[in-house]
Amino acid sequence: MHAGSIQVRLLGILVIGTVCSFIACGGGANSSPAAAGSGTSDVLPPPPPPPPPTVAVVLSPGAPTLLPGATQSFTATVSGATLGDVTWKVDGVANGDTTVGTITGSGNTVTYTAPATAGSHTLTAISAADTSKQASAAVTVQAVQHSGCAPAPTSPLVVSVKTHGAKGDGRTDDTAAIQAAIEVVAGTGGTLLVPDGTYMINAILNNYQGLQLRSNMTFRMSSGAVLKAIPNGSANYSILLLPRVSNVNIIGGTLEGDRSTHAGTGGESGMGVFVASSQNVYIEGVTAKECWGDGFYIGGAAGSSNITLCNVVADHNRRQGLSVVYADGVVVKNSTFKNTQGTLPEAGIDIEPNAGETVANMQILGCTFTNNSGGGIQNGLAFRDRGIAFVKNVLIDGNVMVGNGFNSANGQTGGGGVEISNTAGHRVTNNVMRDNKNWGLRMRDEADNNTVTGNTITGTQGDGIYLDPTITGYTIIGNTVTGNTRYGIYQGAGSQGTLGPNVVSGNGRTP
Repeated sequence: MHAGSIQVRLLGILVIGTVCSFIACGGGANSSPAAAGSGTSDVLPPPPPPPPPTVAVVLSPGAPTLLPGATQSFTATVSGATLGDVTWKVDGVANGDTTVGTITGSGNTVTYTAPATAGSHTLTAISAADTSKQASAAVTVQAVQHSGCAPAPTSPLVVSVKTHGAKGDGRTDDTAAIQAAIEVVAGTGGTLLVPDGTYMINAILNNYQGLQLRSNMTFRMSSGAVLKAIPNGSANYSILLLPRVSNVNIIGGTLEGDRSTHAGTGGESGMGVFVASSQNVYIEGVTAKECWGDGFYIGGAAGSSNITLCNVVADHNRRQGLSVVYADGVVVKNSTFKNTQGTLPEAGIDIEPNAGETVANMQILGCTFTNNSGGGIQNGLAFRDRGIAFVKNVLIDGNVMVGNGFNSANGQTGGGGVEISNTAGHRVTNNVMRDNKNWGLRMRDEADNNTVTGNTITGTQGDGIYLDPTITGYTIIGNTVTGNTRYGIYQGAGSQGTLGPNVVSGNGRTP
């Protein structure tokens, strides 16, 4: 053992080192652990702790565009924090307000309801664990656009049915909530907005009438909004009723009847839209389908006036796509009527006033009629109502009728493109009637003094034009009638009028 060193056995471990005073060694060359020789043991400090995770917030969606009063779900995802909660603000206002839009719900997924006026707003989710961490979404509230068919609302007011408790979940009866919202907008000239969703409607709630619109308002449904009739067994109902109102717009969306789930077997008056004794009504871009009766119905005890339907669709309704029974000044344009089948007359459009009623000054322009079992357009009276009901001055121009008159559910022989009966003084011009069943155009039973010009009629499984033996005063010129199975133009013995010149060729029979 070297002088100046000490050997100590501790717990069986031999430790050899230099002798120092009871004061710690230091200073000299031998004070370094490395100088102590291979017998020295080093103790390293523990590694530093890892830095805390960075908190981050992601918000989705990031930049939605909404109509006034519309709703949008937002979800905030927090990473890097044990506590993933967030708080919400709109334009710096906790949970927003009616001016900037409101937030409902709690947690990381909430619902934002846009305010009633257009503008831009910032929705922010703030981490509860680190309030310096947040994410924002830019919300654009877009003004309701005027399409040019229906007149623009006279007030900027927009109210969403969601703010009055309508769910639109396809299960809840939303009738009362939507009716309450209607009453808020009634008379203001403003807009009631129905956002996307399926809203169940009790269509027989108020004496067989569902939702009742009021004067001076716009009822606007978004493209994904459906008003669906709760199944019932009634012979009569309406999803939307216009009872003696004026200055009303119905725009967009879908009305769906209950024909496939209807509990009854009788009646034929389940309507999508019932215009009853009303004035200045515009129905635009609305689809009415699967109704027990008609998609659209215009009449009422006092008659209706100045009613316009544009860009509407009537699809697979049981009785009619559209019935007009008592009205003055109806315009139907750029619309589609298809797949009507179930109970007579099964027409795309039926113009048929009852006793004591008159339809006058109606125009059907640029519409399409396909696969209607009873025919495309029926214009006339029941035989019993001659002289006590009237149709006056109907123009049918620029329409297309294809594949009508087949597959009547009632076992009838079906119809064709256009039929006029027991009424006089109408014009059928510039239409295309193709591949219909029994006729392209038929005039019968006192269908006098009608003008038929510029039409193309082809592929009929019957006669192109059929003129009943009793009719008089017609003018039929400038038409192209080709490739029909029977006669191009069948002129019954005794009928009298101006016939030709027309292009008539390639038909199955000649006069």
